[in-house]
Amino acid sequence: MKLKYELPLAVAVWWIPLLGPFILGFVTAMLEREFRRGLISLAICDVVSSVVYLSLVYFLRISFFGNIFTLLIIVFTIAGVAVSVLSLMFFTNNITTTTISGNTINTEFYASSLNEVEEKVDKFLSNIGINREYCTKDTTSLGYDMIKNVYNCNNVKVEYEITKPGRKYKVKLTVKVAY
Repeated sequence: MKLKYELPLAVAVWWIPLLGPFILGFVTAMLEREFRRGLISLAICDVVSSVVYLSLVYFLRISFFGNIFTLLIIVFTIAGVAVSVLSLMFFTNNITTTTISGNTINTEFYASSLNEVEEKVDKFLSNIGINREYCTKDTTSLGYDMIKNVYNCNNVKVEYEITKPGRKYKVKLTVKVAY
């Protein structure tokens, strides 16, 4: 969990109704990249920031419009929690993250079915100039909740691992150029 980045951000943007929680959900999705871990850290951030702002309203005795202001703060806090969780869910399930370092490309994405996994892997590889039809399949490893395929394409090693942490399949694809 990357709470040292998420907590200050949560306290800083939570006061912006609905937009602050959306930003927090987006940043949490980018930092955590996995829904369950993101949900845990998001819950911690939501609770801390909500307590900070509700206690500010209570201890400073802010009473614009009487008690209706406190009620609005509570309603926006509940709506903010829902918005942050929905944005976390949307971004973790729909964004592809890719990192390039040296001679290696790592990418992670989610897919609804194994056919969609194969289509996305083929599309990604064709975009970087690799056709899997001309590759040799080195190994296929099967685990309890994991499938790992390794292909050798001339001087390029293509490896992807498929797991199912929730309803969708998570794919970690690594393309490494061997010199």
